This record gives sequence, C-alpha cells and structure tokens, in this order.
Amino acid sequence: MSTQARRLPHRRLALIIVLVAVLIGAPTTSYGLWSHSASLPPRDTSTSTVATPSNATCTTEAEPGEPLWRSARIRWQTAGYPVGTTFQLRLSPSNGSAPQTVSVGTVDNYLITRGLLSGLVGGLLELLLGGGRIGVNVIAVHPSGWTSQLSSPTLQVRGQETSVLPVILGGVRCA
Repeated sequence: MSTQARRLPHRRLALIIVLVAVLIGAPTTSYGLWSHSASLPPRDTSTSTVATPSNATCTTEAEPGEPLWRSARIRWQTAGYPVGTTFQLRLSPSNGSAPQTVSVGTVDNYLITRGLLSGLVGGLLELLLGGGRIGVNVIAVHPSGWTSQLSSPTLQVRGQETSVLPVILGGVRCA
C-alpha cells in the first residue's frame, strides 16, 4: 500500500471529526450570536388609572313625550378621556339594598326615568314610592377595562310627587 493510500483514511477521519464538530457547534454558536433578551422598563401602575368623572350634575326635566312626568338628567364631563372610554351609573338605594350599575355607553349624560327604575333596576321605584332616595355616581371605564373611582359628590334622585299627581305618575326628580 502506498503512503498516499494510508493517509486517505486518516484524512477521512479528520474530515468526519471536523464536520461533526461544525454540525454540533454551529447551531450553538449561532444561537449565542443571534439570541437577544431585552428587559422592559419597569411600569408604574399609578400611570394606569382612570380619571374620576368630574362636574357631575343632576337636573329635573320633563320626560320626553310625557310632559306631566319628570325625569332626572345626570350630566358629567367627558373631555380628556381616550376614545372608546365608556361610562356607567351606579345607583345606590338609601335602604341598604345592593347597588345597581347601568352601562350608558360613551355619552356625557343620561336620563333616569320612571321606566328605568321600575323595569331595568327592579325594586328601586318601590323605594322611591316610599320616599327613599337613590344615590347616583358616574364611573369611567377605560377601553382596557380599568375603572375610575366613583364621582363625587353622590347625586341624589327621588320620586316626584305633585299636588295633582301621585309619585307613580309624577316620575323621578333630583333631590
């Protein structure tokens, strides 16, 4: 056998060892070169609060289409809230019953009617008929789901009774 023939198996063995080393080492090396872990800056959770609705007011007005019935219109400021912010009214009976929440959408006012209190929030009309009051607060709901604190002060509504009409026909008014 010639010297060249004896070197051929050694070269093949050396070539195989180099190829195995490259095949094993290359992915590990490339992962080390290409991977990157970035840390995010810390977030302050106080920046994720929703401003409490301000300047909430209550005015008594005629119920649409029913000039003898009264309703209570609750208004609040919506300036400064991001697009998509919705609002809720929290109705808290003075008799200690559980508060009810009514979603009112993206508007800046809502008309509390006799029909709302008797149908949607059953039992509140009966409270009004007995002379009780209902506390009303506005809540802002950010599109992310975060909610604000209750508006302050708490507005009050009660049954409207006139000398001619009993409360059931008179409707609701601001207290």
